[in-house]
Amino acid sequence: AGGLSIYYTLDGSEPQMDDLLYTEPLSLSDPSCLPDQYACREDITSGLNGYLPPEAPVDKALVVRAAAYDADGNHSGIATASYFLNFEEKAGYENTAVISLAVDPADLFGGENGIYVQGSTYEQALERLEISDDLSWSQLMDYLNYYERGRSSERPMHVSFFDSTHRLSTQLNGGIRIRGNESRNFPQKSFTLFSRKCYEAEAFDPVLFDTGFSYPKLILNNSRQLKKVFFFSLVEDRNTAVQRYMPCQLFLNGEYWGMYYLMEKYSGSYLEQYYGAEADNILLIKASREVEEGEPEDISRLQELQEFLSQDMSDPGLYEELLTRIDMQSFIDWMCINIYIGNTDSKPFGGNVYIWQALTPADSEYQDGRWRWMLYDLDDSLGAGIEAEQPYAIDSFTDHPGYSPCGFLDDDPMPSLMGNADFRRQFVITFMDLANENFDSDRISAQLDELEARYSAPAYQSYLRWNTLSADVPFEQQIEELRSFFAGRYDAIVSYLAQHFSLTGDLVPLTISADVPEGGTIELNTLSPDLTAGAWTGSYFTDYPLSLTATPNEGYAFAGWEAEGCQVLSDSLTDTSLRIQLETSASPSVKAVFTPIVPQRQTENGE
Repeated sequence: AGGLSIYYTLDGSEPQMDDLLYTEPLSLSDPSCLPDQYACREDITSGLNGYLPPEAPVDKALVVRAAAYDADGNHSGIATASYFLNFEEKAGYENTAVISLAVDPADLFGGENGIYVQGSTYEQALERLEISDDLSWSQLMDYLNYYERGRSSERPMHVSFFDSTHRLSTQLNGGIRIRGNESRNFPQKSFTLFSRKCYEAEAFDPVLFDTGFSYPKLILNNSRQLKKVFFFSLVEDRNTAVQRYMPCQLFLNGEYWGMYYLMEKYSGSYLEQYYGAEADNILLIKASREVEEGEPEDISRLQELQEFLSQDMSDPGLYEELLTRIDMQSFIDWMCINIYIGNTDSKPFGGNVYIWQALTPADSEYQDGRWRWMLYDLDDSLGAGIEAEQPYAIDSFTDHPGYSPCGFLDDDPMPSLMGNADFRRQFVITFMDLANENFDSDRISAQLDELEARYSAPAYQSYLRWNTLSADVPFEQQIEELRSFFAGRYDAIVSYLAQHFSLTGDLVPLTISADVPEGGTIELNTLSPDLTAGAWTGSYFTDYPLSLTATPNEGYAFAGWEAEGCQVLSDSLTDTSLRIQLETSASPSVKAVFTPIVPQRQTENGE
């Protein structure tokens, strides 16, 4: 109407006046049998990876992009829609979220500007014999398009999110970049998605991860390593930030691109929404050197903390001062988690870690100016790089791969902190809380069963799509590796804990319960066990006292504790807080007694 003509494309490109002219309703059919345009490319990785494109055409969606033009070349915005035809007959998509990305092909695969390919600079350097194709990725970074970083490497994109029932939940115009370090050289690359006002909106709609939060950035991580994301779901209740994730099937310009993990990305917005910190009052540092939120000169704040920690923390006064500078529970949680899972590629003041603080202290829990730690990039867990017959048996307190000079206990700031008795006590108790609850092998095995049942088919399809690297491991095998690790991990790592922390007491099982499970909750040290199914049991060393706190639910009152087989250190059994000392050769148990509050009857006069 009005002299406008509609032009459209089917390959992900932005419509121009020389593209297809819309003259009559389109008749759509499943394009999956058509030859691949993008999955057939071989210039997306080093020849050392041995990548071979799929032999048969991959599954395809139909991506229609359209714009209206007038006679002078003025045009409307681009409308983009993805159509999945006959997918109810295809395996690998049931009960799985689907994402469709539309990016102009030149921006991904063009020799000059394509961020997914080796590119023309690489090809020209080969012709000049400046480089050879048998060099490692690290030697070729300056020549490869997919190693470009920063805003200049960002390209416009359109993303459509379909939930696990395959209903469109949200769509947005935004920006896309390749992400990672060595993984940029993998055929299946990872992405960062950006929402910006210059594209359309400042944040993705809050329909993801069941958090109700909006996100300015999201991660699409390749699915080669389940362990990279799995551990986050085990420790969401701990005092260290985690990235929630969702397995999904990805289509790139309509072609099946494999299973990915859609993940939250750390940012000032993340900290604002989860911790109530003001975004403009946040200092967020990556890898102990990159300021991601705040001013570059603010890195001096972290350097000052490191200098302070180089002092002798056995001094009670210095340690008390330290507790005003860092959230010690956050630091200990981060350390205990990484040690338990055998992460070999992170240190508290090293790489693969985020640390944050509120720049100006304010009157709120998480804006007190103390430093806090965030879990990040866990794909080198399970003792990666350490020669061991069984990964669960490694002593990750001190063991380390060859590229790392030392283990956790030998690296700053642990040598100084280990001299403080209060620190050692808090560390040991926290470690056992995690071992008894978060890393309980039965609990983890049940979660792995659910993942395997739901995502085996999508993961298998992705494995067939990208199975060219010798390091690739099928999804079911990854599940079994995790199951085996946690089945044997408790006995091995708890023994190392006792050795390194010079524990001389016995490991004793403690049972806690509530006489009326719906009457209230119990906190044990740093955890809140689920008592709705009955009693909870976990083992602790007799070296240190334990702390319990009872909190009655609405309609109930706390009546007191019943303690057996242990020494009660508190003055009263009717206080909501209780301290106990476990004893050798006993069967200790503690029960919280809750009583219903009976409303008083009113008189007939209402008095």
